[in-house]
Amino acid sequence: MNVYETHAGGARVRAWQRTGPCALGLRLRVCACVFFLFTSATRAQDATTPGSDAAEGGEGERDQSDAAEANREGAGEAAPAITPPTLEEPPPTPQAPGSVGGRARFQVLIDETGAVSEAAPDGITLDSLAASLDVEARRAVEISVLAIALDYVQRLRFTPARQGDEALAVRIAFEVAVPPRQLPRSDASMDSPDASVSPDAADATESDEAEGPAPAGESGGAESGEADADEDEGFGASASVDAPVRERSGSTAGDFDVDIGDLRRVPRVGAQSMLTLVPGVLLTQHANEGHALAVYLRGFDAGEGEDLEVLVDGMPINEISNAHGHGYVDPLFAIPDVVDSLRVVQGPFDPAQGDFATAGTAEYRLGVRERGVHLSLGYGRFDELRFSGVWAPAESEDGTFIALSYNQGDGFGPNRSFRNGSAIGRYEGLSGKLRYSLMAFGATGTWLSANVVRADDVSRRRVGQAEGEGGTDRCGTSRDAQFFCLYDPNQGGSTQQAGIVGRVRHGDNNRIVEATLFGRLRSLRIQENFTGFSTDPRTDGGPQRGDNQDQQYEVTTIGARFRYRLARSFFNFAQRFEAGLQLRYDDALTRADRRRDSRGTPYRTDFDREVRETLVGAYARAELQFLSWLRVIGGARLDFFGFNVTDNNFSLVDDVGERLERRSFSAAGVAASPRGTIRATLVEGFDFVFAAGLGARSTDAAALSEAELAPFARVTALEAGLVFDREFGPYHVEARGSLFTTRVSQDLVFNPEAGRNTRLGPSSRGGGLLQARFHYGVYLDLLGSVTYTRAHLQLVGSGVFDLFEGPRLPFVPSWVGRLDASGTLPVKIRDERVNLGLAIGAQFVGPRPLPLEEVAERYFLLDFAASARWRFLEVRAAVRNLFDARYRSEEFVYTSNFRDPQLPPSMLAARHFAAGAPRTYLLTIALHLDPSGSR
Repeated sequence: MNVYETHAGGARVRAWQRTGPCALGLRLRVCACVFFLFTSATRAQDATTPGSDAAEGGEGERDQSDAAEANREGAGEAAPAITPPTLEEPPPTPQAPGSVGGRARFQVLIDETGAVSEAAPDGITLDSLAASLDVEARRAVEISVLAIALDYVQRLRFTPARQGDEALAVRIAFEVAVPPRQLPRSDASMDSPDASVSPDAADATESDEAEGPAPAGESGGAESGEADADEDEGFGASASVDAPVRERSGSTAGDFDVDIGDLRRVPRVGAQSMLTLVPGVLLTQHANEGHALAVYLRGFDAGEGEDLEVLVDGMPINEISNAHGHGYVDPLFAIPDVVDSLRVVQGPFDPAQGDFATAGTAEYRLGVRERGVHLSLGYGRFDELRFSGVWAPAESEDGTFIALSYNQGDGFGPNRSFRNGSAIGRYEGLSGKLRYSLMAFGATGTWLSANVVRADDVSRRRVGQAEGEGGTDRCGTSRDAQFFCLYDPNQGGSTQQAGIVGRVRHGDNNRIVEATLFGRLRSLRIQENFTGFSTDPRTDGGPQRGDNQDQQYEVTTIGARFRYRLARSFFNFAQRFEAGLQLRYDDALTRADRRRDSRGTPYRTDFDREVRETLVGAYARAELQFLSWLRVIGGARLDFFGFNVTDNNFSLVDDVGERLERRSFSAAGVAASPRGTIRATLVEGFDFVFAAGLGARSTDAAALSEAELAPFARVTALEAGLVFDREFGPYHVEARGSLFTTRVSQDLVFNPEAGRNTRLGPSSRGGGLLQARFHYGVYLDLLGSVTYTRAHLQLVGSGVFDLFEGPRLPFVPSWVGRLDASGTLPVKIRDERVNLGLAIGAQFVGPRPLPLEEVAERYFLLDFAASARWRFLEVRAAVRNLFDARYRSEEFVYTSNFRDPQLPPSMLAARHFAAGAPRTYLLTIALHLDPSGSR
């Protein structure tokens, strides 16, 4: 073995070269602790303290050896010259958010191109001021400093190490100095009205409140760290976080802050499918792409959104009194490539959660970490075509980008074609303590749908068969053809939406004020037929005209969200207070018609309403700490709803005589919801969390009457769990488990005859979940979970603890298991670095109860993806439903008649199902370009 040693730029680099006929090249490692000195580059960036350590982003330590040595074992031959890596122009100096800084050490792997491919934490030292902090505050500052330093290191670019003309991969020790954003100041100089708060305590408060790293933004400067230090708490707050190290004080054990990261490689369709990264979430589709997915979460049949509050960049997108379902959610405009992370709180435990948060709240946070131009074009089975383009200027914040996507396909069976396109542009800027952003978006799509078929018709091979002709009308008679067949070809829909979101945020270490303004225009049309020829009320003796429903919805939404946060130190601990206000106004037209079979001519109106709804919501929250191991989080929310409804489908005649076909009425309602959490740290990184909360779901305007005190679905929830979150060098382990129970005063369930959700009565559910995530650098990311839930309708007179009394709530699965995994392996092919990637997504869905004590089939799905990236070129192959399972995405039990409109409808309930997609594959070519020439 040959050993070479050389010196350059204050670094000692040692390399080993294997000898013998099987030698494949060099392996270069750093044995000495290397400190790169950022000399004039960093000092020029901080003219206020020239030459000081605090002004340096990194520091070097020169080895004392006078000359390079070269020893060849058994030969004494001179070693080839080795040129160590040299640092190119570094980013701006990183700074801590408060008055306490530190130094972080890393083991850094620099690849043959000079890029940092791995940075493993190797220790941290805080400034002497940290001695005045308590244990928890000191831990929070350590995490913040480490995250800022890690983000800084990952942005570095080097001239690669070389031996002669050959570029080498090297591992070096690297230290980053993270000076404080501000030096300690006297109480008299503080701009805070509370002069009794010490500067250190105030700064520690903000670092702790960040509940994770105060990340350096794209610039890596002081403003970026300051502006991001408080992003985690409260829905509607932006989150531009680059570092993977995160620690936060959640509202409950079911409070999930999910960094998408490399799990983005797992095959998924649309941003809504990213919700499966959260334990217990089951998504189903009875229509086609473009139609919102049905969500099952925490024992709730949340339909297309009525029990799950959903926000995108701080804007709520649940739709009031939608013709297809109150609370309908359509996140089509949220292009998956720009979704950076998700925060999901299961249950109504955070006072910031608003309307529809009975099962929980999900917020999509937008951002693009890899700057540049990214283009991808994919083509797959069933003529599936997918294109996406993202431009993220390198000199801008992660929240600045322009993105568009276009998707189309013939679908996996007859009458299943789809086409949709989305565009979104967002600009984010910083100016001192001010962070601001502006986003505009638009999306449109159309789709055809096969909807449901009767299971008995499929087994008898008669779906789509023309009566009396003995032939096939729309499908063949094979098993697969019948499984994916349909009855009514006049089913499908279209969607359009456009909007704008503006956000302004101003804050320092003691207080933060944030405002979000939004406006959205939206239209939706859905045509579906669940019952065939069963519900036509004609009395002239003629045949049924068909049950095809034409549901239409148009809405204009404007609103605002405001938030004020204050941090103070009392009893030697950080105390945090927050107040928020939400305003929203919706002006909607909601209508449902019945259409004749085949011709699509409307013959009856089920409802036609103009709905104007005003929401005024306010909340207060406090997080108090009196012991180093105990936190108490409490608050309350108050929501006031005002309704003004015009019914345009009123009867023209009553018992007195003729009247107008419309009537108007007004109603209002108030809902108060207290919520609280106790969080106890058992040992470092291991917390016990108990949470209790009341929530409310607003009323569909169809259920209101004149001057009524609007009723609400009241929700009572309890949860207790354990949360573990620790870093072990390059490894990050997060695990949690919890038990929960929820009672709902008025639940909803899908009614096929009405084609939408209808009232069912009070219900209760209980269960538990386990989740774990293991992350190892850039090489491996594993996320697995399993959830068990039982949901029951409550009997009259049932008590608080009678959780499992009464019949099972239909459609809610008992067991849901999910595993997502992504791995990356860098390899060298002919002196070129190629990153190989593999990803899998596996989901198990247990039996689901159905009406009339029937049970839906369990199923297991496995998705697989592989990729290879060389420089700017990437090739990806994805397969969904790898084993080509024949599964039923949705199952129902009810009466229907799809055979003959001349026959009276049968009163015998039958099993119906919507077919799940078979095996599909997609081959994608992507380009990753950097017009700026930087990383």
